[in-house]
Amino acid sequence: MSSIKAKLGHGGNRKQSKASFSTNDGSQQLDVYRDFFGHYENKMMNMLQPSIQGRAKVAIKNIAGKNGKHGEYHYEEAKFHKFLSKLANGLTSSFGSALSSISSTYKQVEDLKKERENELKSQIFNPNMREIVKELENLSQQEKVVEQQNAKVASAQRQTTKVGDAQSLEKLEAAKRSLRENQDKLNVSMEAFLRTEPERIAILQKAAEIECEYYRKAAEAFQELQNELTGIKERATTSPVVSNRTDYYMESPRQEFAFSTVVGAPDPVPQSNGSQEPCCRALHTFEAELDEDLPFHENQIIKLIEKVDDDWYFGELNGRRGHFPANFVEVIVPLP
Repeated sequence: MSSIKAKLGHGGNRKQSKASFSTNDGSQQLDVYRDFFGHYENKMMNMLQPSIQGRAKVAIKNIAGKNGKHGEYHYEEAKFHKFLSKLANGLTSSFGSALSSISSTYKQVEDLKKERENELKSQIFNPNMREIVKELENLSQQEKVVEQQNAKVASAQRQTTKVGDAQSLEKLEAAKRSLRENQDKLNVSMEAFLRTEPERIAILQKAAEIECEYYRKAAEAFQELQNELTGIKERATTSPVVSNRTDYYMESPRQEFAFSTVVGAPDPVPQSNGSQEPCCRALHTFEAELDEDLPFHENQIIKLIEKVDDDWYFGELNGRRGHFPANFVEVIVPLP
């Protein structure tokens, strides 16, 4: 927490007004601190990292991995900018330039998200959370000691009531002294922890600063994209449209010329017991980023097994099963 303390400057040396304090109030406040700092990092990472499905895939890959290397999260922007880039490469028109610019912007956003996550881990979570959690654990230990001493005092009081000799009275007084000593130590530790409130607020302030920087850079990237698209649109407006009609032709219907072969035609729809199975046709080529993904090429027919959510399907192709994005395919026979 040294970097946070340094940012507080000389303010840490100022005398602060001492607020009214009691052990019960302090314990209640510590419970809130434990709840917050015990879940803060996980809650933040769940919000900042990719979808639940993406995290689950990487977790499975990490468990099953034999090479010791951990998989990386793939932000949704990664899939989107790769999708746009592939389409842009097939176009030489102004629209292709527009797709290329959009792809570059989303690649920037992906990089910014990685940068934001790394900064939060290195500047907020790793150096500070462990130290705060350790302080809270020490306070918990002191609270347990006080509870144990309370139990000893109660036991000594019962023994004194029952026996009433000098030895039992001496044990009772010793237990009370030990309780007061431990209670005083706990009070001092609690007050010391609560007086460092500005340091913990500075941690949250730094986290907000990292978030603000991410959104500022992302806004700049999209502002630049907006300017680029304006220029591309203006050039498209003034540029002549070149068309070579000899490149266009009409394919004959396959049902009328069953003996003909059309290059690049889609695979036939699979049949099962005389009825069509749930399936879809690939609109674009999909390259698997994870072992659990199902790769395919444009126009291939994929058997649908399950709809994971609105964005993903689970299917089978050539004996291999896996996940693939819903926006890369066109459903031919829907799932029941």
